Amino acid sequence: MSTLKLDAYIPSLSEYKKYKEKYPAFMSADLSKFAKKQFTSKGDYKGKCTFPLRSIRSNDTKRFWFGSANGNLTTNYSYTKSTGLRVAFNIKYDPGDTIVKKCKLQKRTTNVLDYNTEDNKKVTSVAPIVKFGKLDCIWLNKEDCESGKANYMELWTLDVLERALPFSKFNEEPDFGKAKNLLFQCEIALKMNCSKKELDMIIPTEFNSEDNYEKATPILNLEKNIDVYENEQ
Repeated sequence: MSTLKLDAYIPSLSEYKKYKEKYPAFMSADLSKFAKKQFTSKGDYKGKCTFPLRSIRSNDTKRFWFGSANGNLTTNYSYTKSTGLRVAFNIKYDPGDTIVKKCKLQKRTTNVLDYNTEDNKKVTSVAPIVKFGKLDCIWLNKEDCESGKANYMELWTLDVLERALPFSKFNEEPDFGKAKNLLFQCEIALKMNCSKKELDMIIPTEFNSEDNYEKATPILNLEKNIDVYENEQ
């Protein structure tokens, strides 16, 4: 069994489905200023970008699931180089912290493809947004934190930050656990503008190969790991 302990990662298929129910207009990601220099976005979803999820497609081991620019799910090969990086991570919840106190509700209306009619429909959602490491992030489990059900904040970056590195090379067996470049890219993208206080708030998250790294388990009350990842056989 391979085990990963990460400070920053990308969302999974189950996480995407869960939060699409709550925040459908936020499932498609805008491009950051830096990402806009790397991408050309056209058509009905101008300004939006497809981003990789860490979940492999069960009936095709060379394809992974992706969050699409049209606000739905799609699949693509693990070696694709034309998608963006949306980072997921967890931090300690402190109701008295400035990050929490400065949380704002953001309303968004965007085009989402309706597969039944093959037409776009306008969808509006309201999501809690916080600032972390100079990045706008969606606070996905705000209600659980405030009700005492969770003592950590589950966050995704609001935007696609940059072009995502592929899981694997062409004709190489894809494995999220071995996607070292992608994992390191997540780590740097999240931490490059963080203060020491913010870095100390990040909670390492554990994944394992038994479920193809689908479940994310925050490691609470444990010293932070120095390594970006580790493998246990």
